Amino acid sequence: EEPNSQELWNIPDNWQWTAVDRICEIIVDCPHSTPKWTSSGKICIRTSEIKPYNLDLSEVRFVSDLTYSERVQRLVPKEGDIVYCREGTLGQAAIIPKGIKICLGQRIMLLRSGSRCSPLFLMYLLNSPQILKLVSDLTTGSTSPHINVGDVKKFPIPLPSISEQDEIVRRVDSLFALADQIENQVADATKRTEALTQAVLAKAFRGELVASGVSGGVMRENDS
Repeated sequence: EEPNSQELWNIPDNWQWTAVDRICEIIVDCPHSTPKWTSSGKICIRTSEIKPYNLDLSEVRFVSDLTYSERVQRLVPKEGDIVYCREGTLGQAAIIPKGIKICLGQRIMLLRSGSRCSPLFLMYLLNSPQILKLVSDLTTGSTSPHINVGDVKKFPIPLPSISEQDEIVRRVDSLFALADQIENQVADATKRTEALTQAVLAKAFRGELVASGVSGGVMRENDS
C-alpha cells in the first residue's frame, strides 16, 4: 500500500511502497536545547556539518563528557545511522562514518534503518530530488521552514529487495566516484587554461607574439 498518494516515482512491479517509520528500527529527535560548547571533548553535530551524503567535520564544535552523556540519553548515535536536518540546511541527510563519537545539536533527527533497508539506500533516497521536492512542498510559504518528525516518518519509500538495494548503492557510489574524477580533471584543465591565458597575454603585451618585420599584414611603427 502506498503511504502517500502523491506520485513521486514509477516503481517496478517487484518493488513495494512503504514509509520511513516502517523501515527504521529507531527514529529520535534531538534534545531541544542549545548545548554548552567547549574547546575540546566530544563532537556535537550541527546542521552546518550535515552535507548531502557526508558529514563535513572540518569545523566541528565540542561539548563536555557530561553534556554528551545528557544528549545521548535517548540514543547513542553509531556508525551507519543517518542524521537529518529538520531546519536550517533543510532536508539534507548524511551517514555517520566509522571512528567518530557524536551527539546531536539542535534541529537534527537521527534514523537507524532496520533489516529491510540498507542505511546507504535510505540516505540516498532522503537526498533524492523526489523527497527534496516533497520537503519543499511541505515547507513552502512557511516563515520559519522546518519539517516535523511526524512528516519525516511518513515519507514514502519505494523499496526493492536488499540485494537490489545493495546493487543500486554500488552503482550510485560508482557514478559519484566518476563524477568526482571528472570534476577534478575539469578543475586541473581550468587551472592549466588560466595559466596559459596569462602566459599568452604576458607575451602579447611584451610584443613577443609579433614576428620581426611585417607579418600577416601587421605593420610596425618604423614601416612605411
